[in-house]
Parts: sequence; structure tokens; C-alpha cells
Amino acid sequence: MKVFLLNGWSARAAFWREALECDPFYREWQVIDLARFQSWAQLASFLEQNLTPEDGLAGWSLGGMLAMRYVARASTAPARLITFNANLRFVRAPAYPTAMHANDFNAFFALVTERPAAIIARRFVALMAYKGMSQAERKTLLSLYQASDLPHKEVLVSQLNCLREIDCSRAQAGRIGGLHLLGRHDALVPVDCAKALAHRTGGDVGIYEGGHVPFLNAWKEVSSYVTRYIKDGTGASA
Repeated sequence: MKVFLLNGWSARAAFWREALECDPFYREWQVIDLARFQSWAQLASFLEQNLTPEDGLAGWSLGGMLAMRYVARASTAPARLITFNANLRFVRAPAYPTAMHANDFNAFFALVTERPAAIIARRFVALMAYKGMSQAERKTLLSLYQASDLPHKEVLVSQLNCLREIDCSRAQAGRIGGLHLLGRHDALVPVDCAKALAHRTGGDVGIYEGGHVPFLNAWKEVSSYVTRYIKDGTGASA
């Protein structure tokens, strides 16, 4: 099965390369960087033209939210939908409290608009890391996510605005389906959103022991969820 993986905020395809290429199961996965698209309409058009009913659609973080948004509106759903570290909403709202506090989001937004790439990269690495991460894992993360790889600032800001605006919490209950994987120690997507995610999507939610990056110390656990779901359509409800 061919799977399109929509990348997360600011990340390049190389961020995923080692995790996907070291396992033959993932050789058919194609990582799609969001910086390729100037609008939601362009991304939706690309998926409509390239995604067949036999293919899978996956997404990490912002990419996962966009994947859910696409499936919620698509006339023909992909064979499989997988999200990693994606919430129905990224920023908390009165009707949806299990998300990042608006003050925290606004502080990061201001940092991205005002500070240079090196500081942006360092801060985002700190957010993707988590308490208990080993020094080796932190070094790996630092090597994978560097200031020199960041898109232009206007792209970063545009993607943050997208993060702020997406709201899949109002999607038709049960329409999205899929497998949704969350990190128990994720500082960006609170694991408390698991029940709302399962209820609204109608899919399965799995929780792994890690942070916002599923392929560091938790890839074996994450991959077992994905392999089972790809093969027989079953996941693990939270």
C-alpha cells in the first residue's frame, strides 16, 4: 500500500528519512512537506489528484490535522488514515479545552515572527523533547531539526496560522475514522485529548510512551500499531 505522509510544522522530509527507510514496511511511504503548498486548496487538489481509494494517508502534528480535515470533507476516503501527535484543535477553546493554551501558542507565534531561525529551531526542539528523554535521543533530535533546514519565515507564520485555525472538533461524528497515535509525554498535544479524538473521529487511539516525535525511543511501539492497522484495519482504543 502506498502511503502519503503529510509532514508537520516547519519540518523537512529528511526529518523522517531514517525511521522510514530502515524498515522495508515503510519503503512505499512518501513524505510530503507542507511548504510545497501555498494554500489548503493546493494541498487538497494535490491529494485529490494523487490519492486513490487503495492508498493510505498519514500525517504528523499539523500534517495529521490536515489529513483529518481532508478525510472529513473528501467524497472518497483513503483505504487507511493514520495520524501521529495530532489533535482535533491545536489551540484551546471553551468548547474544546484539551489543547494548547492560547497564551502558550501566542508566545511561540511571537517568537517565530520576531526571532532568527537559530532561536526558533532551538525552542521547537525543546518543545518536541520531553522529560526523561535520553541525551542520545536529544542529540538525534538536534541533528534532524536544524535552523538551516527551516522554510522561509513567511511559510512558518502561514503554517502557524493554519495550526491556529483548523478545527476538526466539529466534523461529523464517526466520519473520519482511522488510527490516531499520541505520545503520553507530548508537550504540544496533550494526551488528555484521546477520548475526544476517539469520539469525534470514530477511529482508534493508541498512546505510546514518548513525546511529540514518534520515531525516537518509541518507534517500535508506534510501528506495531501502524503495521497492525495497515494489515487488518484494527488499532487500539484509548
